[in-house]
Amino acid sequence: MTQPVSFNPTRAVGEKRIAAMSKNDVQVARMAATNAPAAQPNVPLSKLTTIAKELVAAGPPYDLARIAQISQAIATGDYKIDVAAIADAMLLRMPPATR
Repeated sequence: MTQPVSFNPTRAVGEKRIAAMSKNDVQVARMAATNAPAAQPNVPLSKLTTIAKELVAAGPPYDLARIAQISQAIATGDYKIDVAAIADAMLLRMPPATR
């Protein structure tokens, strides 16, 4: 036998989700909801365009210290390449038809 479908739930959908959550998760969710940032004001398109142009001109962010560290490791022969991990990652990203 099957249970009849009711279109008048005894609890609201949100309450069902809360009932399935742990007490800690409920507290975290409620804190996040109360600390949510206010809606941002409308920003003129010209300002957004200016910001976008500045970001493009600046180029991608990079960590000079990390680049120097890797360069030094390569120069001294200490940089280890995990060929198996690279191959696995490449195979996982390939479409199934080409594997």
